[in-house]
Amino acid sequence: MAKIVISSPNQSHLSPQILKYAYPSPHLLLPIASPPNIMTVPVSIVAFQSITPAKVTPPGKSRQISVAGNLPPESLSAHFRLILYYRPAASEDNSAHAVGAWMKETLSLALAAEPLFAGRIRRSEAENGGWEVRFNDAGVRLVLAKAAAKMAEVLDAGDREEREWGLVYWRDVERDNTDQSALCYIQVTDFQDSGYCIGISCSLLLADPLFLIRFLLKWAHTHSQLTAPSSLATSPIFYLTNFRPSPLPAHLAAVSTAAPTTSTTLFHLPPTTGNQAGAWPSAGDNFTFLRSDHAGDVKVELCVNGGEERGGGDKTARWEELGAGDLVIGDKNVPVGVSYRIVPGGDGAGAVIAMVPSDGSDVLVSVTVPVSVSVSAKS
Repeated sequence: MAKIVISSPNQSHLSPQILKYAYPSPHLLLPIASPPNIMTVPVSIVAFQSITPAKVTPPGKSRQISVAGNLPPESLSAHFRLILYYRPAASEDNSAHAVGAWMKETLSLALAAEPLFAGRIRRSEAENGGWEVRFNDAGVRLVLAKAAAKMAEVLDAGDREEREWGLVYWRDVERDNTDQSALCYIQVTDFQDSGYCIGISCSLLLADPLFLIRFLLKWAHTHSQLTAPSSLATSPIFYLTNFRPSPLPAHLAAVSTAAPTTSTTLFHLPPTTGNQAGAWPSAGDNFTFLRSDHAGDVKVELCVNGGEERGGGDKTARWEELGAGDLVIGDKNVPVGVSYRIVPGGDGAGAVIAMVPSDGSDVLVSVTVPVSVSVSAKS
C-alpha cells in the first residue's frame, strides 16, 4: 500500500499579520501587507454590494457543523480562494462594473436555488448548543475593484501567488458576531489592459472547493444565458456606472494579510475511507480536518500531534479536475488563467479537506501544510 509521508523538519513558520484599514473614499488604495521583497499588485476598492437570493429562503433550513468540543478558532479563518482571469472580446463591455452588475442579477438567481451560500454561521438551537450554517437571505458580498497593473504582469510573474493576493477579498468570521460575518466574497477587479479577474473566497465551513466550483458552474450557465446577445436587456438593472459614486462608509474596513507560506497537494482516495480524521492523511502536528458529503453535516476536527505518517492512496490529483477552467462568462469567454489556494487559518497550521462527490467516485483530498512541511505519495 502506498503511504503519504509527512515530514516536518521545523516549526518556524511565517506568521501572517492582520492589518485593518477603513475606506472613507471609493478610490483609496487598498494596502496589502506582503512578505519582504515581494510586491503585491496595488488594488483600490470601488464599491461594496450584497447579492441576496432572488426569492425568500424558507425558514428553518440549516446544515449542522459537527465538532467535538469548541469550534477551533482556525476554522473561522480557514477559506478557499479561487481567481479566474478573463480577457473579453472587443465587442463586450469589459469593465468590472458591467460584469459585477450582471453578476448581481444572475448570482441572485443561482442563490435562490442554492441558498446555503447566502447563509451565516450561528449557534444551533439544538440541545447541544453547537454550530450550524443557517440558510437565509443575508447574501454574498460583492466587491468591485481596480488594479494598478496589467493582467499580464500578474499572470507572467514568477511570484504570482504573492502578487495576486490582493485580488481576493476576505474577512475572518468573527466568533462573537457570526450573524454579520459573510462566508463568501466575490471580488471583480479591472486591470489596466482591459482584462479583469473574478476572485472568490469561501469559508471551508460553508463549502469545500469541489462543492463551490460546481455551484459556480451552474451560476455561469445562468449568467451566460441572461447575458447572451439575444437578451432583451442591453444593460443590467444594477449597472453601477449609471449612478454617481459615493464615499464608502467608514465602518467598511478591509482586512489584509501577508500571503501565507503554505502549499497544497491533492490526492484521490477510495470512497470507502472512514469518517474520522485518523483515517486520512495528516498535515503535520497541528491541522484542521474537514469533511462533508454536502448532503449532511460538516465534520470538523482539530488534530494535535497528528503523527508523521498516514496510510493513503498514491493517485495524485490536479486542481484542473474540479472544472473551474470551464467557467464561461459572457459569449464563450473562457478563463485565460486560474489560481487555486487553500488558507488553513492559524499560525503554522495545516488543513486536510475531504471532498466527497455525490456520484460515489473517489474522494478528492487536499492536504495543505506550511512550507516547512513536505507532502508526497510514496509506495
